[in-house]
Amino acid sequence: MITLTGLPQFMDNEWRLSAYVLDVLQNGRVFCPTDANGDVVSKPPMLAWLAALGAIVTGSVNAFALYWPTAAATMATAVLLFVYGRKYFGWRAGLFAAMAYAMSYVGLSQMSMPRYDGLLTLPVTAAAFAAFSAWQRGRGWTWFWLFAALGTLVKGPIAVALPAFGLLANFWERRANEGAARVGSGSQLPGIVLFFVITGGWFALAYAEMGQPLIDKMLGRELVRHAVEGSKGAGLFSGFAEPTKAFLGIYAPWSVVALAGFWRIIRSPSSDAVQRRLERFLLLWFVLGLLLFSIAAHQRGRLIYPLVPGAALVAGLQMSRWTARLQPRTLLVATGSLAAVFLAGSFFYTHVLIAKSRRVQETIAMKALAERLERAGPGKIQLTHVRSPLSLQVWMNTRQPDATVTQAAALLAGTNAAFVVTKDAEAIRAATPTNVPIHEVFLWSTKGSAVRILSNRPQLER
Repeated sequence: MITLTGLPQFMDNEWRLSAYVLDVLQNGRVFCPTDANGDVVSKPPMLAWLAALGAIVTGSVNAFALYWPTAAATMATAVLLFVYGRKYFGWRAGLFAAMAYAMSYVGLSQMSMPRYDGLLTLPVTAAAFAAFSAWQRGRGWTWFWLFAALGTLVKGPIAVALPAFGLLANFWERRANEGAARVGSGSQLPGIVLFFVITGGWFALAYAEMGQPLIDKMLGRELVRHAVEGSKGAGLFSGFAEPTKAFLGIYAPWSVVALAGFWRIIRSPSSDAVQRRLERFLLLWFVLGLLLFSIAAHQRGRLIYPLVPGAALVAGLQMSRWTARLQPRTLLVATGSLAAVFLAGSFFYTHVLIAKSRRVQETIAMKALAERLERAGPGKIQLTHVRSPLSLQVWMNTRQPDATVTQAAALLAGTNAAFVVTKDAEAIRAATPTNVPIHEVFLWSTKGSAVRILSNRPQLER
């Protein structure tokens, strides 16, 4: 609610997701939607499907439709951390784990950005806990493969690798304890079959819908190239320290607590066998995942989000040890007060602090313009976009590709009414014949940015 009632700040990810959802709903391209320029979706379509569900419920592609998938996933992940933390380490650890996850920049950003990483965190966390439970019981692997399949439909096969890293704790345990259960205990065949039916079935349907561009974009440009080639030609290991710096920065102060917890796990693991195994599982899930992201050429701070729940549970366990002498009542009052401060700070940030942001001001101005155009009634004003604000099309629920400057100039020089919304008015004026009168029927400007609607008609009307 804080995000939905706060100041809007639409960026390129809102624009792309809005276009994918409209492609699903208007054109029926369900398995491989495209953006406004006809480019294939860069990741599997789970995020677009969930956003489309929100659009169906609310009647349009709006802020709720765009944000609810990652917001709901964040809350569900916090609940999982509480449930499993309480189950294995006690209610204090579960409470602190949920707090360390939700009351952080990572939690807040996931609720205010419709990106794949925030949604991926939930199935990765669920798959990790399912894998640990199956390891301990020697059965139940189908749940791991089901959650891994759902995660793969969010962002690809990394949803299998990240939670599976924790299972390497089996070898750590077997070296120290000959009685440790083997990871291979129990049948995994049904789960593996289910995984390939779900993921392979989607891919086959997506390929039938789009063909070769699906492979070129999703497998070639996104999966393989991002793994071996970063921005400006950067290669493997070129940003090795970036994920670690991102974790220490964007997850502070909980990152410091988690590091203390990881160090304790190495130096003085729990004497309880199940707790010790889970501690080592969480350590390897986080450390090996961080190593994978460090090796990859493509670097973004948000890529580590699916690793944060593991660190949050370790931080929760460490906090429970540090506060073991506090009475439950005192602890609940303190954590409740901390939650209230965090919520107040989040409200202030989303409602007040970002008000002067150029992107926020532009998003609000484009909402007002979209409402003005909506009031035009039947036969609404048809806009041509040339480097127009991305937020305008989100508010208007349209997915038009950008026209070129030459195309816009030709429309303005024609006899039919033309309305060109642009941030590059000078280039369009220069390309239009000098004998053609061009009217500026809308102007919004702020420091460093100006949005204009140019027309061969004197007023912004049908």
